[in-house]
Amino acid sequence: AAPVLKRCGFRTLGSLTRYARVLRHARYMRRRISVPVLAQVAAPIVDGARFAGMLAPAARALTHLRLEWLTATDSRFDDLWRRALSSYDLVGERSASFLRWRFLEHPDERCEIAALVDRASGDAIQAYAVVLREAEFARIRDLFGVRDHLGSLLDLLVPALLLRGVVSASIRFLGHSDVEALLLDRGFAARETTWPVVYDCAPGSVPSAADLGDKNRWHLTDADEDI
Repeated sequence: AAPVLKRCGFRTLGSLTRYARVLRHARYMRRRISVPVLAQVAAPIVDGARFAGMLAPAARALTHLRLEWLTATDSRFDDLWRRALSSYDLVGERSASFLRWRFLEHPDERCEIAALVDRASGDAIQAYAVVLREAEFARIRDLFGVRDHLGSLLDLLVPALLLRGVVSASIRFLGHSDVEALLLDRGFAARETTWPVVYDCAPGSVPSAADLGDKNRWHLTDADEDI
């Protein structure tokens, strides 16, 4: 549909990129090492080394934060939406009712929300990730929150997924380079870039067409697909 929309005057913002991180390496090692015994030995060594690298950042985050797994939203998500909105230039709605409609009441998916909870501020939610489990794989369908807490969320989320038996995790994202840097720093690697995003605006609109064309002003995930 993208070529048709562009012929109708829509402009291209960019493409959602899938970022993925391997958490358990047995399957990868079997592809890379032709000797099965060596692959079997190497996989847990790599897994252990990667897990050890997660411990220090997770321990720092746990001094004042915790990860809470939820299957329902509450007023804390509306509070987060109000607090975090000002730190994003262009972002779709992330209220409690939107998350409930978009993910938790989806007829074909069963998502959970990994909420980053602040121990010192009455269990306020500082950030969250919507996680869809598909067998051994986890798709992070949305990532949002106070910008300064997104790194801590990933620091706790990745080892939590590993302990839940997840083999690999992925997220599709288009937006500020700072968020891309957080993903890369936490071991996610850019994979496919095959989901185009197009937009349109009226002449003289605010933000301007030039502003809308700057991907660093946006925050787009699977939550915004077709919306």
